[in-house]
Amino acid sequence: MKKINNRNRGAGLLKTILIVVVIIIVLSYIGFDIRSAIESDQSKKNFGYVKAVTVTIWERYLERPVVYLYNDIFIPYIWNPAIDNLKKNATDKK
Repeated sequence: MKKINNRNRGAGLLKTILIVVVIIIVLSYIGFDIRSAIESDQSKKNFGYVKAVTVTIWERYLERPVVYLYNDIFIPYIWNPAIDNLKKNATDKK
């Protein structure tokens, strides 16, 4: 099993931030105004449409199975046993 290193996680976040900064610099260099693109009426309509479609898909197709999996599968069979094991290990080490 791969061991997660906190230093690597921070490096990944740093790389992501650096990439975003570089993209913003490149867009600025070629004269692209991010604010005007985001605030334009067409962008607002597009974001509104994507939001409406996403909400519709969630409400009609995904909400019930996801809530069922979370409440009836994940919580009783994964989360609660994991928490119980952590509590047991914590009391065993005392």
